[in-house]
Amino acid sequence: MSTGSREQGGAKITGVMELLEPKEVAGCHRATVNLLRARDRDDLARRLVEQGTKLVQGSFAYVMLFTGERLETLASKGLVAPGDHDPVADRVHRDVQGEVIVSGEELSTSLAGSGPTPTSLVYVPITGAGRSLGVLCVGAYRRLLGPKESHALELLGPPAGLVLESADVYAESRALSRKLELVLELQQLLARGPLADTFRRFAAALHEVLPFDLALLLLYDAKARELTVAHAWGRAGGAAWPGRRLAADASLHAQSMSRRRGRTVPELTRSEPERADERWLDEAGVRSGLVVPLVSFDATVGIFSLWSERRDAFGQQQLDLVSDLGQPLGLAVENSRLFGRVERAKLEWEATFDAMNDAVCIVDATNRIQRFNEAFRRALRRPHGDLVGASLPQVLGVAEDLLAFEEGTEAKDGRLFRELRGTPLGHLAEVVGTRLPGRDWGEVGTVYVARDVTRAKELSARLQEADHLAAIGQLAAAVAHEVNNPLAYILTNLHRVSEHTKALTRVLRRGAAGGP
Repeated sequence: MSTGSREQGGAKITGVMELLEPKEVAGCHRATVNLLRARDRDDLARRLVEQGTKLVQGSFAYVMLFTGERLETLASKGLVAPGDHDPVADRVHRDVQGEVIVSGEELSTSLAGSGPTPTSLVYVPITGAGRSLGVLCVGAYRRLLGPKESHALELLGPPAGLVLESADVYAESRALSRKLELVLELQQLLARGPLADTFRRFAAALHEVLPFDLALLLLYDAKARELTVAHAWGRAGGAAWPGRRLAADASLHAQSMSRRRGRTVPELTRSEPERADERWLDEAGVRSGLVVPLVSFDATVGIFSLWSERRDAFGQQQLDLVSDLGQPLGLAVENSRLFGRVERAKLEWEATFDAMNDAVCIVDATNRIQRFNEAFRRALRRPHGDLVGASLPQVLGVAEDLLAFEEGTEAKDGRLFRELRGTPLGHLAEVVGTRLPGRDWGEVGTVYVARDVTRAKELSARLQEADHLAAIGQLAAAVAHEVNNPLAYILTNLHRVSEHTKALTRVLRRGAAGGP
């Protein structure tokens, strides 16, 4: 309020007080003190109704405050119900001038026709900064309220306006503060795991400062060119909507995504052709909403929308608030996707790790066990909790230096090879150690891979023995072959010598007998 306005208001109040009796002025003072204790708009309206009827001994009262578009009844004591329209109150609000109505014709134009006809009505504007913020109406059934009562009620207008303006400023400051808190909360939630938890907590926090009935988070699949309802929150049947798919070019959500600009939907219309994929919103019973694209690193990753069961429930102020939260929520969506990929990779790695038949464990720089696979746990036959943090040499029952990298080639290459006998890993186990630099395990960690080679060594020994026997057999065969060849030659030649000997004998016998 300007200096001139304050001076005029002070002069008017002084003039009004001169028309009242001291007792009446004291009553106005008590009523004003009571009003100044109001906590918010609703509390102020209740106090105005109570103090107004008490101050002038009225039969009923009601308070209508301006909401930016029209006067709405916030508190009433008889006669008026929320939503009722009072043309006289509209006129008082417009002209910022109080009125006293006592004639029957004027009474019939007010709300008097909705119940017993009062004998008089007093309308007083609730003023602040030279403008009307609302109207207080006090009426009586069996007595006339005149100028004196009107003057007394006029004294309540300025302090009520001051409280109302203060409450509005406080509400705006609180909304701004809560908006900043929401942004900070959302930024803290960005890397906290599953998107479902992040969205649920975000929607619940947003509902504290922006009433709505249904919140939807839709994710965009660039390959399929589809929007999918990923999560829903609210009382308007939200549990049934996750999984719904929308074409990327045939819905209210898709239009906002393609334009990369938020929009309000004052009222859903069934005949809109672009809503072909969104008929299920009608099943939720919502009638208006706002839609905001979610952008992360200059790419649209999805849509966030709020819906209300009331028409025209969202304006530019609400759209600006949600739009400001769109970017951090888009980052939350992108982080959630990355988290999902990392989580899947982790599960795949753990499954692969546990599927190995070889025992594997990772130790820190002091040989304390940090991680191990299922084969290692089975070999040691000990619970998981007993192994984490335990000393690997003590668990295996071997000396510390046996698993130490020796100076020279092992220390240089970061690899060691050992054969351990009589450990839980097996009667005879081959162990390969590889240094593993990493901050998670200190300056340097080591991954050990152990394999029980007891049976392999036994089989190897048997194979060596079989090879020896086979070699002996081959040698014997070769010797026998070498011995058999000369004998066969001799036997063959002896047969021929025998034949020649027999022929020579026959010749000699015939010569001795004198034959030819």
